[in-house]
Amino acid sequence: MAPCLRGPLRIALLLLGLAVPISERASAAIDPTLALFLGYSKAINVVAISPNGRQAVTGGQDNLVRLWDVPTGLLLRTLDAQAIRIYALAFSPDGQFILAAGSDATLRLFAVRTGELVTTMEGHASDVLSVAIAPDGRRVLSASKDKTLKLWDMETGQLAQTLEGHSSDVTAVVFAPDGGRALSASADKTLKLWNLETGQPESTFEGHGDAVTSLAVSPDGLQAVSASKDKTLKLWDIGSGHLLRTFEGHSSETTTLAFANGGRILSGGADRTLKLWDAQTGALVRTFEGHADAVASVALSVDGSLAISGSPDKMLKIWDLDGGHVRRTIDLQSESFSPNGYRNFFKGVSAAKTADPADVDKRLREKGMKRGDPVFLRIFKADLEAELWIKGVDGFALFATYPICAWSGQLGPKLAEGDAQTPEGFYTIGKGQLNPNSRYHRAFNIGYPNLFDRAYSRTGSHLMVHGACASVGCYAMTDAFIDELWLLVTAALDAGQERVGVHAFPFRMTDERLAAFDWHPWADFWRDLKPAYDLFEESRIPPQVSVCNKRYVVQPGRADSKSAPALRLACPKPPLASSGLAPVALPKPDHRFP
Repeated sequence: MAPCLRGPLRIALLLLGLAVPISERASAAIDPTLALFLGYSKAINVVAISPNGRQAVTGGQDNLVRLWDVPTGLLLRTLDAQAIRIYALAFSPDGQFILAAGSDATLRLFAVRTGELVTTMEGHASDVLSVAIAPDGRRVLSASKDKTLKLWDMETGQLAQTLEGHSSDVTAVVFAPDGGRALSASADKTLKLWNLETGQPESTFEGHGDAVTSLAVSPDGLQAVSASKDKTLKLWDIGSGHLLRTFEGHSSETTTLAFANGGRILSGGADRTLKLWDAQTGALVRTFEGHADAVASVALSVDGSLAISGSPDKMLKIWDLDGGHVRRTIDLQSESFSPNGYRNFFKGVSAAKTADPADVDKRLREKGMKRGDPVFLRIFKADLEAELWIKGVDGFALFATYPICAWSGQLGPKLAEGDAQTPEGFYTIGKGQLNPNSRYHRAFNIGYPNLFDRAYSRTGSHLMVHGACASVGCYAMTDAFIDELWLLVTAALDAGQERVGVHAFPFRMTDERLAAFDWHPWADFWRDLKPAYDLFEESRIPPQVSVCNKRYVVQPGRADSKSAPALRLACPKPPLASSGLAPVALPKPDHRFP
């Protein structure tokens, strides 16, 4: 049994449904639609979104913080926050750091780019319930069950001062926009405005009839809104401390809130609903229903049009605030979720065992193709797509785009045996790499590790494109689609094609997509993959790829070649081709990659 078929089943999921016309892609029984923030087998406590809206972070009733790419819904990394329960999360203003805290009374600062633990802040005597980072990114505030707030130096992790004044748990804290003051909320039913230079409260806001559970500041920094176990929200003037308005409508305690765009407030409660309010009039705009348990946390998209809510019911819901409806419900307690938090669409069994050769031949004839013509495969992880190209008179033409049912790990290349990563890079399939009797129907071994992988001493074996919908290191296509690929790949090899090229990319390598991931730790590696993507997009001829000084380098392929160019360990001459650019110098030895 191949290693990629053992162990827990893991896949990465696409955020939006595939938009390729049905005439241009294979039909699929799998619907890879909106699948944001998958990953929890336990209740969710807190959700936060980065300042640029591209990443989100979630924490719950386990010790893990999960970082997501919002546009694709892909899990970027998992951070071990060590606390049994995560109650508080915040992004730094520049989006480069994540602050997490919870039941072990410790704050941990992680680097978004690397996932490394940067700083640990210790000093509280009980659970940390809320954290905030100053607008200048230099200081941190934490609120705790020990009845105190603590001000920290974010760079050093050193405690600057302890703020004392609340008589019960401090449940929430936010910085004022000037960074010199802060607001806190407490189970003692009050809010306090603090002067951070003196460490003393300037004023106390009283009016709630029970514990205050949550706190948010308006975008202009002039007003604050608080939620309470007394079932109300209250809007306050920060400068004067005056109560401006009380919002009533929840039938149980209000647990979470946020300021939305257009002067609106979004609240969530133990009554299992979210409510959207007009901040100026106090009017209830609409109520969102759907959770089976209390709404624990809400977060808003950058433009305020979408909200994400998490709940102990183990469901995440994405709401359209303007349309007033739920866009998608994601059931995290479904049997299709494995304990490690990744989802498997179905359990390794495909509905159809064989492709219809007659139908394949008919579709080939319609495009002026035939079985036995040379083929070429391209894989796009984040897009959950695999393309099959077939050689014609004027280069290769797209025959079909197939949905990938499952792949494992995260974006980035495979590094070592057992890391459950699916490979990225340039590979070839020969006759000796075919397995017609795979446990998962049929399989192609893509040839990992290749020359580039071996240059970095990377290990692993039996990395496949195969059937079914289960993966630990492989690309699973379902039985029906692997059958169709099998017909075409084996026919090409039988007809004399020596090698079938397989180019595995993290996503479609457009300038826009690559720029969006410029922060990612594998961005340099992906930039070295892009010339091969660009050259094929322009010429429709698989390029010649070599490994020079431990980097991929690309030259145009030969139009008259039937086989994919073999990967070479060489520094080609003349200078290398780069799509849309003048020839570039040969790369210097590069040790950027782990």
